[in-house]
Amino acid sequence: MIPDGVVMVLLATLECTIGLLLITGRWLRVAIYLLGVHLVGILSPAVLLAGREFAGPHHMPTLEGQYVLKDVILLAVVMVIATTVRGGVLTDGGNPSAKNK
Repeated sequence: MIPDGVVMVLLATLECTIGLLLITGRWLRVAIYLLGVHLVGILSPAVLLAGREFAGPHHMPTLEGQYVLKDVILLAVVMVIATTVRGGVLTDGGNPSAKNK
């Protein structure tokens, strides 16, 4: 349907836009929504190609597996950013000894 070259340029543009929004701190909600949509497509190999992701020696991740693992870490980072954008506060996890000091 869409030529591969066009898809690659659109995905690269989307990734760069999301990265710039996260770095600058502007329009974080837009960045989070765009990244959520983008991650559905990026993480689909975890379901569709699970056998190929850890097919390296000693079950090490292949290049595709490393890419998916990087996106899982990115997802965790965006979840923290999304929480703070909505008014959440990072705490020490309710450590009672930290309050007494």
